[in-house]
Amino acid sequence: MLVNDKGDSESANDVMCDACLLSTKTSKGVSQYGTMQANWSAGAKHEGERYELRLCEKCFFVALLALRQQRRVEHLFSEDAALMNSDESFGRVRPED
Repeated sequence: MLVNDKGDSESANDVMCDACLLSTKTSKGVSQYGTMQANWSAGAKHEGERYELRLCEKCFFVALLALRQQRRVEHLFSEDAALMNSDESFGRVRPED
């Protein structure tokens, strides 16, 4: 949720986490957040629906943990053990610098 001093979302001074509703500003005054988004197109169960969530660091990693757990459960009896060993990099696009 983007918020400015007047409370509207046109020009953002802060980004509030959509999950916990807390500010994403760090001690240095910079907003740090991750996004989760979807735009469902033709043929999808939720066709035409759009979603965008801004999540603070804590809530982002809680959501990521839940998705990792869901993947583990879905493939619990899978013969592909590599799925279980790739949890730490799950979703990461670029390794740490």
